[in-house]
Amino acid sequence: MSEPDRRDAQPEDSNPAAPTPLRLLSLLAVAIVFVLYRPGAEPTLLNTLVLPLLGGLAAWYLTHSLAVLAIGVFFLALAHAESSSSDLLDGRVYPALTVLAGGVLLWIMLQRFRRAMARRRAERRAERARRDAGSGEA
Repeated sequence: MSEPDRRDAQPEDSNPAAPTPLRLLSLLAVAIVFVLYRPGAEPTLLNTLVLPLLGGLAAWYLTHSLAVLAIGVFFLALAHAESSSSDLLDGRVYPALTVLAGGVLLWIMLQRFRRAMARRRAERRAERARRDAGSGEA
């Protein structure tokens, strides 16, 4: 059987329980986002763009998963997007982020599907070769 594909796995040295300085900074960044973010407040650059980006980057560093980040961006941007709005952020940036995150999710799913199909094909070929070799000995 082939070696499992480790591209989706976390790096070897990233133990989730290990309190490295960058992990602690990421946790602090997530805490700051939770404290400072006000969903219904005045739409300032800090509240509408900087804090969500900081939270997303910190969450990505903590999970090391682009798929998790893309799902979060997709649903949050979808919730804020108003394509008929004249505001740059609501009318253009959030819809663009929704499309981009959806494209990233589709690409990730397609790549995972292709790897799974290639792995299954290789396993079937190996099983067929074992079966053919076993029947040839008799």
